Amino acid sequence: ILNHRNWSFGPVANYRFARKDVDDDVIAQFKDVNAALEFGGFLAWTWIGGEDPRHRLAFSGQFLQDVTGNHDGFLGTLSGRYFVPVTRPLTLSVGVAATWGSSDYMQTYFGVDAVDAGRSGLAPYSLGDGVRDVRFPLMAIFSLSPRWHLSAGGIIKVLVSDAANSPIVAVRGDDTQIILGAGFAYAW
Repeated sequence: ILNHRNWSFGPVANYRFARKDVDDDVIAQFKDVNAALEFGGFLAWTWIGGEDPRHRLAFSGQFLQDVTGNHDGFLGTLSGRYFVPVTRPLTLSVGVAATWGSSDYMQTYFGVDAVDAGRSGLAPYSLGDGVRDVRFPLMAIFSLSPRWHLSAGGIIKVLVSDAANSPIVAVRGDDTQIILGAGFAYAW
């Protein structure tokens, strides 16, 4: 909605996939969690380097609320990223982000109620609101032209606190996940 040299804000929509048909035999015994549609917004501030606009430092906040009633919760994320030009076509980016989840969200995705405990054999686990994860994104951007860019990178995501201590994670899963990706971007 706001497109300023240093400030931006606008709407955000997120589709959170369902948890069903899980490959893990124990977690597959849990009740299914339906897909959720979340709406919210973001606010961001960016410092842009004087000599090269690819040199940037960006901070942002994002808020998402479930509007489908599938987890009835909300999430808040704070993040920071630093972009540094290495050569004329290549820019590298590093960052850090953390997401806080409401108790409804956390219990839906990390809790083990009495029914799921009875089905799976895992201990019951209840949790409240708190920090869900910390993420460390790394990215390389190769500028094919002033408008077209190719990027590749990854995110190291570490579940923390009550989310990491959930039997779903601590007994059956892993608190560290790595996500890799690549894409094209057009800038105007």
